[in-house]
Amino acid sequence: KFDIILNVASDYITKTKDKELLRTLIETIKLDTGSADEMPSWTLGAIFIKQPDWTIEEMKYVGLTKDLVDRLDFGFENVVSKSDNYSELKNKIDILK
Repeated sequence: KFDIILNVASDYITKTKDKELLRTLIETIKLDTGSADEMPSWTLGAIFIKQPDWTIEEMKYVGLTKDLVDRLDFGFENVVSKSDNYSELKNKIDILK
């Protein structure tokens, strides 16, 4: 049932710039023990593609961890198409590592 919400969450969060909702998503991802459910990471990746600097700012606010950055990287790689700004966005993630 969580996946249904996540399908629309990235668009909603980036359109409204809802910090609390983004922070809740990030905190939920941090609490996850690495289940096979990719949707939270994909949602974070989709938000990052649309609002990279804001996403990083909110991740830092919640608290960056290696696992969180890895989840962002995984989500990003699974939702991005190799577009003109791929290298720029990938570099932003790599700097966090």
